[in-house]
Amino acid sequence: MSVEDRFGQGLEEERRNRVFGTFSETVTDPVSDWATDFSHVDPEWAADPYPIQDELRRRCPVARTERFGGVWLPTRYEDVAAIAYDTERFSSRAIIISNNKPPLDLAPAGDAPPITSDPPFHHDARRLLLPAFTKSAVAEQEAATRAYCHELIDPLEGQEVVDAARDYAQHIPMRVIGDMLGFPPEDGAQFREFVENVLESVDRSDLF
Repeated sequence: MSVEDRFGQGLEEERRNRVFGTFSETVTDPVSDWATDFSHVDPEWAADPYPIQDELRRRCPVARTERFGGVWLPTRYEDVAAIAYDTERFSSRAIIISNNKPPLDLAPAGDAPPITSDPPFHHDARRLLLPAFTKSAVAEQEAATRAYCHELIDPLEGQEVVDAARDYAQHIPMRVIGDMLGFPPEDGAQFREFVENVLESVDRSDLF
């Protein structure tokens, strides 16, 4: 299959007609045991995950949970690296942990390529994307990015309390990526919502 076949109209039609995956019951109960019932959306994890990860490395380096349709969590660098490079036995198809499990037939593209893609699709996706991230291509974005950063931060002068993540940082990646894709700047909020729905709204089946 050629690159054109994978990224052309045939792929778009296939995605429109795809069969959706399975949806798991949302579990919001507090975590009972991080080794057997972990949840990356638990408030304790969100507040400070590092002590939890340290404990897991000591007593259970690969944790497991039945939440989100069943997930394994390796916590040691050696295990994560081994899994990442073993594309014969491990897939990136469901790398986004949520209550929606994409169907197996979405491989090798996955439902949020290229981060959910397996070889050989991932190789071709990277080859298409890399020219946009060369040193010269990135340099072309610098002036506009600096100007946008000033546009965001200048109005914050004089405020006693500033939420840097909400008022500043979250806007920058979306604006830069939107500019690279040719999106109108005024569509930034909608573009950010699309990304958040894919990567963060793990407990909302109505979005899929």
